[in-house]
Amino acid sequence: MYDLAEFIKDMELITSQTQDHNLIIKKSKPALKKLLQNKNFLPIVSKEFKNNERYSRYLIYSDPNNKFFIFSMLWPPNQDAPIHDHNGTWGIEGVHQGRLRVKNFIKLPDKEKIKLKTLSQFILNSNELADLTKSLNIHKVENLDKKSISIHVYGEKLMKMNIYSRINDNDEYSMEEKTLSIDN
Repeated sequence: MYDLAEFIKDMELITSQTQDHNLIIKKSKPALKKLLQNKNFLPIVSKEFKNNERYSRYLIYSDPNNKFFIFSMLWPPNQDAPIHDHNGTWGIEGVHQGRLRVKNFIKLPDKEKIKLKTLSQFILNSNELADLTKSLNIHKVENLDKKSISIHVYGEKLMKMNIYSRINDNDEYSMEEKTLSIDN
């Protein structure tokens, strides 16, 4: 069965062949989908909650050439991640266990205010994927199950992101940079 070591080798090959983020995403998605079908590929530590009040975030693999990073995220019941971006990095995310709702936003052009508009909303079930591009980089994720585990592959280590908070009914938001932690 396809395992984490094989996925890492495939990601190393893909990221060595191109720097085009859209092409990396396109070529990486089948490999992640294949990995998600193996229900035993995750290290045991990456399946344990550090804190039931928020999701846990584990770094599973850090590419020595800094071309990609693999994380697992464990979602307790009714937990969500606020509206956030990924600092412009590419990414693919897949559900290993459970169900997640993803709501994508687009930043509207406005020189004085931050305005976001809902672009799409969908549910990811086990073995389903979503991608993050430079143009589609702002979203909110929420757990719809007792426990969900998602796998995230990013082009950067992603230790900072911007959090968006609604300030009025006119789709205006404030933005605050947040430093992320890793639970392992």
